[in-house]
Amino acid sequence: MVNEGQPPPGWYNDASGAMRWWDGRSWAAHVTTPQEQPIPFDGGLRGAARAPEPAAKRAERGVVPTAPGLNFPNVHRKARAALLQNLAADELVHAVIVGPSDQAIFGTERRAFIFKKGFMAGASFGSEMTSWDYRNLTGVQLHTGMLSGAVVLQGPGQSGHSTSYWGKGNSDPYKAPNAIPVVRPFPPIAAVVAVLRGLIDAAHKSANTVGAATIGPERGLTDQLRELAELHRDGALDDAEFAIAKAKLIGS
Repeated sequence: MVNEGQPPPGWYNDASGAMRWWDGRSWAAHVTTPQEQPIPFDGGLRGAARAPEPAAKRAERGVVPTAPGLNFPNVHRKARAALLQNLAADELVHAVIVGPSDQAIFGTERRAFIFKKGFMAGASFGSEMTSWDYRNLTGVQLHTGMLSGAVVLQGPGQSGHSTSYWGKGNSDPYKAPNAIPVVRPFPPIAAVVAVLRGLIDAAHKSANTVGAATIGPERGLTDQLRELAELHRDGALDDAEFAIAKAKLIGS
């Protein structure tokens, strides 16, 4: 509550050469020098643990939601807009590779996106964003040449691409929907390619685990004998047929 006749809360010169926070009733201990950028005093809560902002909220503000430790690089505004439009509410970006002509690869925990724009991508004045579920990919290739190269998402029926990004035809990484051209330095790109490979491997392992759990264990001998007895009881098997089938099961 601010006392009538008192200045509103804010930073004021306390006559000692420092800016001190006034809370509307009294001076706070929080001070800053004129060379520092004053920031609103939060009652001592600054620096305390706070819940992270939901990814969907950041997306609403135009901020790409990223995994911890990833600094989202400067990409074309159309690439950022297309990515935000396609991301699910709980999806985070784990890997980014930016190539010439504003082309880029974005990797989340479940899929990869490739962004292309301009006539070299077959989009003239527009742009396109293509996505692949990791379960439909088999790996990632990094081709390197003297000065240029290409990053290629591998999947069934998708061929490799020339390391020259001035190539022609559908195998040109500039135009191929599953590749982008890249230029030196290559070591940082190789590090991101390794992250993408790890994401693809994790997706395949998860799918295999779910599949194994769905199939379940094989039926035991007791269950098979019970089914055989039901067939005999219902008349589907006569006594001789039942005896032969039972002997085969027990002897197998």
